[in-house]
Amino acid sequence: MVILERLFPDRIVRGILDVNLDELWANGIFGLILDIDNTLARPGAPRPDGETVRWLMAARERGFLVCLLSNAGRRRVAAFSSGLGLPAIANAKKPGRHGFLKALRLLGLEAGQACMIGDQLFTDVCGAKNLGIFAIYAKPITLWEVFTVMLKRLPEALALKLYAHESDQKRRARADGGRGGAADR
Repeated sequence: MVILERLFPDRIVRGILDVNLDELWANGIFGLILDIDNTLARPGAPRPDGETVRWLMAARERGFLVCLLSNAGRRRVAAFSSGLGLPAIANAKKPGRHGFLKALRLLGLEAGQACMIGDQLFTDVCGAKNLGIFAIYAKPITLWEVFTVMLKRLPEALALKLYAHESDQKRRARADGGRGGAADR
């Protein structure tokens, strides 16, 4: 189960706009490491939509340091980030450590002060959790994506089901005051 826990995000949101910036700030998280494709914009889109741009501006105005981290190539990431004025790392090879460590250096933060937000458990969440970075899984914007990503979605769905089951058990245990369920009495 320990290996699976590396796939379990700290939070799940419907999309980037549902991330609670005030909660993150209150918990000592001052940096956001953001995936691009299917998190901030549809795969291949030249830029995020207006609402997402406003969210990014609100995050920066709130004081968050922001960095883009993508497995996409240099051209794609440079084109996407150029109009946003955000530092960006291409060819990150997530879930490997190198891209995440580079993002932390760019932000000037420790792992515990940063949050990774992305749409893939096996790259974004796992890579972040391996380094102790708070991880938020944002449900993908669209189901249409490159074939290699589509192949990962079935095992991801299974991991998310296990996550939901474990979360339900923990909630029931807290509500029960740790006394065990009715079957245990």
